[in-house]
Order: sequence, then structure tokens, then C-alpha cells
Amino acid sequence: MKKMTDNDFELFICRNEKKSERRELLKRALLAYGIKKEELSRAALCRTDLGKPYFEGLEIYFNISHSRDIWACLIGPDCCGLDVQYVKPCNYEKIAGRFFSSTENMYVKDAGLEGFFEIWTRREAFGKYTGEGFFGEFRDFTDEKGEPVSSLDTVVFREIEVGSDIKCICCVSKNTAGHAGIKVRAHLRS
Repeated sequence: MKKMTDNDFELFICRNEKKSERRELLKRALLAYGIKKEELSRAALCRTDLGKPYFEGLEIYFNISHSRDIWACLIGPDCCGLDVQYVKPCNYEKIAGRFFSSTENMYVKDAGLEGFFEIWTRREAFGKYTGEGFFGEFRDFTDEKGEPVSSLDTVVFREIEVGSDIKCICCVSKNTAGHAGIKVRAHLRS
């Protein structure tokens, strides 16, 4: 396994999480990432004007996502976004018709439910990266061939294999992406 460097991100994933455990899981993830307990106890959890969480006084970035019983947290040296979603039946064509571009809609018509979640998770991860949310800056998340993008102007998307019925997309800056790995830690139980 590749040695982690100062440019690397770590993705912490926990299954069967309970909503009441989320703050404790974030604390465990930060400690496992290497933040000292004393630093963490002094750091205030704050939010930007757009609602993106950060720790005052800690030079790390993180993003959290959850879907049903999965909790995930991406931590690293630069801005990041994360989305994890169970691929589950939904009225995806109607949702895509309302929120996706025409090329994204064409992709979804061809690729079906799986394709819908490929676009949806990229949109969510990018919105969390920018802090503007899903309805922030409108971008087309398909390329000139009509396929889901692997990068945009300033970011790179990395799909992480979590399970056959789960989509997990990490969005990181191109500044760190060329030098960064994403290490996956499968659970955070004490």
C-alpha cells in the first residue's frame, strides 16, 4: 500500500451508524487522521456563511455524507466534497428532468438509474466542495461525449468502491489531486 503523504486525503466509512453517534464519529475520524486530542478539544466547530462546517484553528478540511446506515467523512489538506448514496429505486427521470442539464438527461435516459446516481453524486460532492450546495453554481457534469465528468476546471472527481449498491464520489482540488491519494478506512469502532 502507498505511504500517505501530507497531500493525501483519508475517507472514513462506518456502517450501521446511529444519528446520535455522528459527532463522536467525526471526532474519531479526526483523531485517526492525526489531529491531537488537545488541539481538537480547543477547536470550535463553525460554519461558513453558506453553512459549510470547519474547525476554527485547525488546518484541515473535511466533508461528511451519510445515506441510510452509512456515515462517511473525507479529511485532507485542501478543500474537499463528498457524497455517498445508496442506489435505490426512485423517479429518477422526473428528478433529472427537473434538475439536470439536457446532456445529463440524455446520459440518464441511456444509463438508467445507475447513470442518474453517477451524475447526482458528482453534483452533491461538488456543491459540498464549494459550500454552495446542490443548487449552487450550475455546471454540466457530463463531458463532450455525454459521459459523467472525471474533472471540471478546478476539481477532480474520484469514485470510491464501497459496495455494489452504493455510489461514493470524492471531489478534491486539482492542486492537490495530482499529488494526493485517498486512503479508505473501513470502520471507526473503538
